[in-house]
Amino acid sequence: MREAALASIPADAAMLQRLARTAHTTLRYLLGALLIAMTLANGLNAGARYLFGTQMRGEDELLAFSQVALVMMGLILVTAERRHLSVDLWPAGGVWNALRRLALSAVMLAACLYAAIQSFAFVSRMMSFGATSMGLGAPMWIPHAFVLVGFAATAAVALVLLLADAAALLRAMRPS
Repeated sequence: MREAALASIPADAAMLQRLARTAHTTLRYLLGALLIAMTLANGLNAGARYLFGTQMRGEDELLAFSQVALVMMGLILVTAERRHLSVDLWPAGGVWNALRRLALSAVMLAACLYAAIQSFAFVSRMMSFGATSMGLGAPMWIPHAFVLVGFAATAAVALVLLLADAAALLRAMRPS
């Protein structure tokens, strides 16, 4: 019943833009919160080490795992904002720009999809033999899953950009 009701709602461009903005804002807040939590954990660990001569067990692993999550969330945002390092060899407008953006989106999609598939295979292997981290004792498939999710989400963003770029190219090639 609920699925039928949801299927009857049209997915218009404004709704998709709101969804994209909400996801973008949420991801930015998550990145900020994770960075603050990492800084606090590092500060607490340093304080415990220098004030009490002890350190928090597994804190270094927690920071390393958090850094992986931070990088993968950042990859999604950088892709969505088209802020990867690139060299503009063609003029900024018209068909050449549309072709360049289409090519870059296609390369990003292919690379991230390949990485996500390989990451899925690796996470599956990690789950099958139950490896755990030395400090926290956390299952190692969890930090590796951050990589899988990051590449899969980035591939999804690249696919949306690729479709938008294809539409822009068609518009640019259409005679006025």
